Amino acid sequence: MASQAQHCDLFQLVFLSETGLSTDMIRRYGRALGGARCRDAAPASRWQTMTLIAGLRADRIAAPWCVDQAMAGKAFKEYLRSQLRPTLKPGGIVLQHKGRRLNICRLIIMT
Repeated sequence: MASQAQHCDLFQLVFLSETGLSTDMIRRYGRALGGARCRDAAPASRWQTMTLIAGLRADRIAAPWCVDQAMAGKAFKEYLRSQLRPTLKPGGIVLQHKGRRLNICRLIIMT
């Protein structure tokens, strides 16, 4: 494995990064004294959840895509098919962050 890492072309690597936001403008967590409930108010409005995903390369950002929903399996497959795949060359390696820990990645080799 170490010999493969020494010969890896960094310009073939793509790290997928995903982030999301919600426009509901409320705090998700709060504190209250002595076991009392933490209460807050939220404005009455149409709230949205948006997700931005992009491929990060050594020299640029590739295939940025914004979706007006939380990223689910169907949307992720559509992103791979329509946005990311056209930017890859044979032998390209895509790393996807999996879970909340950075050291766990899923390796997808595109041919």
